[in-house]
Amino acid sequence: MLRVFSTDDLFSAVESLSRIRPLDGRGLLVISNGRGPGLMACDAWMRNGGKPTALSTDSVGKLSQLLPVEKMEFPPIALPANASAQLYGQVMEAVSVDHGADALLVIHASSALEPCADIANAVVAAAKRSGCNILSVWLGGKSLEPARRICADAGIPAYISPESAVCGLMQMLDFKCNQNLLMQVPPAVSADIVDREAAHRIVEAALRDGSQRVSLTKSCALLAAYGIKAGDQPQERDLSLDTIALTISLAIDPVFGPAVILKLSGKNGRTETSAGLPPLNMVLAQDMVAHGGLAGLNEGIHESDSSVDQICRVLLKVSHLLTDVPELAELEIGFPQPGVKEMCAVRVHVLLKPNKPNETGDGLQRLAICPYPNELEETISWQGAPLLLRPIRPEDGEAHVAFFNALDPEDVRYRMFVGIRALQPSQLARFTQIDYDREMAFIATRLNGDGVAETLGVARVVADPDNIQAEFSVIVRSDLKGLGLGQVLMTKLITYCRRHGTQEIIGEALPHNVRILHLVRKLGFDVKPLERNGTMWLHLDLRPGLRR
Repeated sequence: MLRVFSTDDLFSAVESLSRIRPLDGRGLLVISNGRGPGLMACDAWMRNGGKPTALSTDSVGKLSQLLPVEKMEFPPIALPANASAQLYGQVMEAVSVDHGADALLVIHASSALEPCADIANAVVAAAKRSGCNILSVWLGGKSLEPARRICADAGIPAYISPESAVCGLMQMLDFKCNQNLLMQVPPAVSADIVDREAAHRIVEAALRDGSQRVSLTKSCALLAAYGIKAGDQPQERDLSLDTIALTISLAIDPVFGPAVILKLSGKNGRTETSAGLPPLNMVLAQDMVAHGGLAGLNEGIHESDSSVDQICRVLLKVSHLLTDVPELAELEIGFPQPGVKEMCAVRVHVLLKPNKPNETGDGLQRLAICPYPNELEETISWQGAPLLLRPIRPEDGEAHVAFFNALDPEDVRYRMFVGIRALQPSQLARFTQIDYDREMAFIATRLNGDGVAETLGVARVVADPDNIQAEFSVIVRSDLKGLGLGQVLMTKLITYCRRHGTQEIIGEALPHNVRILHLVRKLGFDVKPLERNGTMWLHLDLRPGLRR
């Protein structure tokens, strides 16, 4: 998602996301007929955090043959006010292969000597031969509408001002940053001891007494159930800003549901705020702190400092609390400046609102992102030792890589129908960061001799939007084949699909993958060959009254 702050930003984002190829942040080159509009674009670029872009020696050499020396001022590349369409095309050709930038912004201010349509056609022709992103700005009102239309039809973003073009570019960089953030595998953190039963008892007792405003003592006990400590003499309200350095609170949006709000107060009186949607993980919590400007706001705190880790861990605990307690209507926790010791709250405020099932379903539907389903965890006895069957988590990334590396190449080909030597970061994120509303992946895990959790097998299912059909896959570590682990995982998966209301489970397998064919027949699947691609079609009908 991208956050925009004005209607102009909204339309810039639409123009950019629909037409610009992904950016890598190398930089921006600006061409304009006149130095003023180009300087406006360069200033806006630098103001918004863009990097200064210098032309390569090769590009300078090519441009010197086209423009007088006095016009060679960088940035921007300034053309004459009455520059011809031919000159625009030649200059674009000269710099479009420059490796110092991955975007080229062409600005044209209305000129009576050169038709705007000719300029636009030259821009389009040069863009077709260019490997970088081309953006255009047409200054001159309705008279330049034909040029904007020509560029738009060719898939080139057309803006009305240098600032809006730069805004669109920065939004593309934010979009790329957001995508990269999603691809990061969060580090595994030690599991905090959470006493959900104690938290629910506190909430139920307060609501039973008819008190929606929770007393300070019970509020501190509620936080303590999630490992959030309070100081010796916490207060509910009315502490001075000098005492509170950061506040973590709850905001409930009518569209996105509950959100975690982090507010940081600097010594100079300035405050910064960032927000995140639960459930959070360590990567998302770190991003909240970074967007909150913590390091720049408090001179005594740096992003490499242990204080950041403390804040992130408290954010994770608050995220768990918001996920587990749908009755929370208001939550505000104030902390002093983080230091070397554990963070302790000095201000606590909790307000409850009875949860009405007919309005919020099971309490989780209020969340924009489906949280980790703790209730699906199950410990069984397998091969004489305990084995944990549970949904996969983003934090399982490192264990998943080790699991993949332990697979024989033939097993990988059976699973993916192609040979893959190593998991790419995007593949790892795709396998471990799933949408629990639409898909499920159960792993079998246990502690190895070093006390580290290892993944032994995975069974995965992805449903269509209507939850009619769900496609499955299953794979176990190569050294554990033939011990019944695949059947254990598939049984868990089938049980989940039945309870989830899925009507059919389908899949495909190579005809010589005899182990999976034997397993699914044993579990009641229909198996038949598919002539179109030479694979075997696997099908299990889960509808009541039909074959199971």
